Amino acid sequence: MAEQIMEAVDDKLSKKTVIGWICVVALALIIMRISPTELFTPGIRTTLAITASIMCAFAFELVPNAVLALTLVVLYIITGVADAGTALSGFTNPTTWATPAAMLLVGCLGQTRVLKKTCYGCMLKAGGTYRGIVIGMTIASIILGAVIGGGEVCVPMIIIAFALCTALGVQPNSREAATLMMCAFICANAPISYFYNAVVAMAFAAAQTVDPEASVTYMQYLYHSWPMIIFGLIQVVIAFAILRPGKIKGDVDPKEYLKGEYDALGKMDKKDKKMVAILVILFIGLLTMSITGFNIAWVIFLAALLCFLPFVRIGNEESVNAIRISVFLFIGATMGIGAVFASNGVSAFIASIIGPMLAGAGKVASMAIIWFVGVIANFFLTPLAAQNALLPSVVEIGHNAGLNTLPIVYMFRQGVNQLLLPYEIAMPMFMFSYGMVSLKQFVKVMGVLMIANFIFLMAVMIPYWSFIGIF
Repeated sequence: MAEQIMEAVDDKLSKKTVIGWICVVALALIIMRISPTELFTPGIRTTLAITASIMCAFAFELVPNAVLALTLVVLYIITGVADAGTALSGFTNPTTWATPAAMLLVGCLGQTRVLKKTCYGCMLKAGGTYRGIVIGMTIASIILGAVIGGGEVCVPMIIIAFALCTALGVQPNSREAATLMMCAFICANAPISYFYNAVVAMAFAAAQTVDPEASVTYMQYLYHSWPMIIFGLIQVVIAFAILRPGKIKGDVDPKEYLKGEYDALGKMDKKDKKMVAILVILFIGLLTMSITGFNIAWVIFLAALLCFLPFVRIGNEESVNAIRISVFLFIGATMGIGAVFASNGVSAFIASIIGPMLAGAGKVASMAIIWFVGVIANFFLTPLAAQNALLPSVVEIGHNAGLNTLPIVYMFRQGVNQLLLPYEIAMPMFMFSYGMVSLKQFVKVMGVLMIANFIFLMAVMIPYWSFIGIF
C-alpha cells in the first residue's frame, strides 16, 4: 500500500517538489522544537518558523509566488505574531507601489519604438563586432537606466541579445552566446548600483524601521554611488575577458543585421517623441524629489499616467497587462517582514547574534562583514526578502559599531546583489531560461565578479565614502 502511495506521488510530483515540501515542513518543525529562552521568545520562534518555511517554499518554487506572499501575511496574523496593520504594512508603504508603477511605465514604453531604437542605435554606432555590440549595450543601459531603473532594462536587453544570438547563428553554450546573453544582463543590471530606483527605495524603507531619518534623493544617491559606474564598466570588461568570444562567422553581418533592425523600426513618429518627452519629465521629477517631497512611486506613476491622457494615447490595455500582480504581492508581503520583525523583537534577536561578530572589528572590517552577511543571505532569500527581513537588524548592529546608516545600506545592498547561481534572482533565471548559457559559464563569470565587487568596495568605495563624510 505504501509503495502504491509513493508511486502515485511520484506520478504527480517531481523529486524536486517532494524534497522541497519535506524541507519546508522540516524547517518549520525544527525551529518550533527549539526551547524558548528569555531572548528567544515564543513569538520570535513562531515568526522565524513562518518566515523561514515560506522563504524555503519560494526558493523551491513549490507554489505560485502570489499564493506564498498572501500565505506569509495570513500566517503572521492568525498565529498572533503580528496584527493585521503590521503584517500588511508593506502594502501601505508608498515604496511598494514603485514597482507596479515602473512596470506600467515600461509597458507603455513597449508601445513605442524608443527602447529598441536606443538599444539598436547604440550597438550600431559602437560597431559590428562582439566588443562593439557589448559597448552599445552598456551605453544603452546607462541611458535607459538613468530614467527607468536598471532592473527594468534587463528584460528587453536580454530579449534583444537572444535575437542577436539567433540572427548570428551562434551555438548554445558557446563563448559567443554566453558573451551576448551574460553581458546583456550585467550591463542592464549595473545601473541599480548608481541610479536611484525602486529597489533602493525599498532598502531605505526597511532601514527606516530602525532609523527614521534614513533616506536619500536621486542626486544624493548618485553622488554617494557614482564610482560604481566605473565598476559597471569593469564588470563588462571582466566578463568579456573570461568568455573571450571569437570572430563573428557565418553569412549574417551583425552590422547589417543591426542596421536592418534599426531601419525596420522606421523614423520616430509623434507617439515616440511624446514618449521621449515623458521620459524627460520623469527624469526631472526624479531629480526634484527633494523639492516636491514626492516618493519615487508617485513620480513614476504620474509619468505613466501621462501616457494615458487623451492627447497622448500611448498607454493601452496591453500596457496595463505589463503589471505582474504576483510580483506586487511578493514585494508587499516581504516589505512587511521588517515591520513584523521589529514589532516582536526578531530584529533585536538577530542583532544579538550577529552583533558579537562586529564587536571590536573596527569600522572597515564591520563593513566587510555586512557585505558577507548580504552575500550569504542571498543564498537563502531573494535580495528583496533579504533586505526587508535583515536590513533593520544590520542597521542596528552597524549603529552599535559606530557606522552611519547610509554606507550600511549601500554595503548590504551590494552583498545581496552578488550572484553565484542563477536561481537567486528572477532576471538571471530569465536569461538562463533561453538555454544559451551553461551553468559553468555563469558560475565562472559571476564568481569572479563577486570577488571583484568586494575588492572595489573595500579599495574604492569605502575610501570615497570616508572622503565625502558619510563613513
